[in-house]
Amino acid sequence: IQLLKTTEQENYYTDEQRNFCRIIGAHSMGGLIALKSVVENSLDFPFPIAGLFLSNPCIKSSIDLPAPVEAMIRNVSGPLAKIRYPSIYQGKHLTGLEERAENFDTDPLISKFMTFGLAREVLLKSEKLRSYSYCIDLPCLFLLSKKDVIVDPKATELFAKGMEKNLVTMKKYSQSHHDLFNDREAKVVMEDILQWLEVLSSSVFSSSQVVPQQV
Repeated sequence: IQLLKTTEQENYYTDEQRNFCRIIGAHSMGGLIALKSVVENSLDFPFPIAGLFLSNPCIKSSIDLPAPVEAMIRNVSGPLAKIRYPSIYQGKHLTGLEERAENFDTDPLISKFMTFGLAREVLLKSEKLRSYSYCIDLPCLFLLSKKDVIVDPKATELFAKGMEKNLVTMKKYSQSHHDLFNDREAKVVMEDILQWLEVLSSSVFSSSQVVPQQV
């Protein structure tokens, strides 16, 4: 949001563009950031937000940590927060397409580590976010993978139930893993997003221009 505000101050947006409604698209941890931002910082956006589509948002991890480990992560600080540890996830947890899973595992530009500080922030922020559903007043499309072992789709469904029903569209994909856009049902996912955008545009924003913003 600070980047968006900075670009606005630098006249990055024309007056016409500044009045366009934007739609935010976010995946996984980006979904956590997007949902948190529209609740806590909605007035800071330099343009109106029309809705969100969220692919497997990180509302809750699929892993239930042992109590001592969770307590340690919650309280980690200082130099300990900067310690990195290997990720437990591999390409096969992201996609069922072998070639793409292998590409993920062998790509040297993709970090396979996480810091304890980042783990703490994800744990605390996602926990806080789960109480925010009643505050969401924007149309949301939730895209959920039934084979996701990274984030908990049931937690997302429960989150969505706290929102007004007319704001929620839920799509589930039985053959997909965490990375919906790089799995077997990617084409169907894109078709569902486009259909949702068309309905949203025609029913609510027929007189406005809608510009997707990806997180």
